[in-house]
Amino acid sequence: MEGVAKVIKFLVVFFNFIFFVFGCVLIGVGAWTLIQYGDYITLSQSVPYATGSKVMIAAGALVALISFLGCCGAWRESKCMLIIFLICLLVILGLEIAAGVLGYQNRSKLDDTLDNDATLELQKRYGEEGSEGTTKAFDKLQEIEMCCGWNNYTDWFQSVYGGNPHRVPDSCCKTKVDKCGTNTTSAVIYTKGCK
Repeated sequence: MEGVAKVIKFLVVFFNFIFFVFGCVLIGVGAWTLIQYGDYITLSQSVPYATGSKVMIAAGALVALISFLGCCGAWRESKCMLIIFLICLLVILGLEIAAGVLGYQNRSKLDDTLDNDATLELQKRYGEEGSEGTTKAFDKLQEIEMCCGWNNYTDWFQSVYGGNPHRVPDSCCKTKVDKCGTNTTSAVIYTKGCK
């Protein structure tokens, strides 16, 4: 029986070490996402999309901490640490189930909110003084994704920026040169939307 206990002990230590590594990786991916895509946060004022990468960082820290607790508890054969580890795992399981159910229930609401916020930002705030974050976010999105507007390039025609005469930002141009957005033909600009 003693040999079986040792095998179980080493398996618990091994798997908790693997989860500790994955927790650290999750922290790194969350930080990278926050740095890489932080400019897009300004596209929505009502839903804090930056929270996603911050949640990844927090989840990674929590996974690393709990797996470290399980690893140490198994290694030292500490009953107290292992009970705390089990309670933490049960709480996390409950939170994951609740998050999955809420995410599934609100998926269309989140999509509609993002559409409304991005369209509103494009129409009302792009190019306005004090809205440099929105302007930078849309320009970066359009250049990287080779797209124009949210649904398509005609979104700019209903905006404060491109209303009359019809124009799009230079970031919509296939070859970016100064004032290329005044020519709205498909040969010059991208016509598909960024959505």
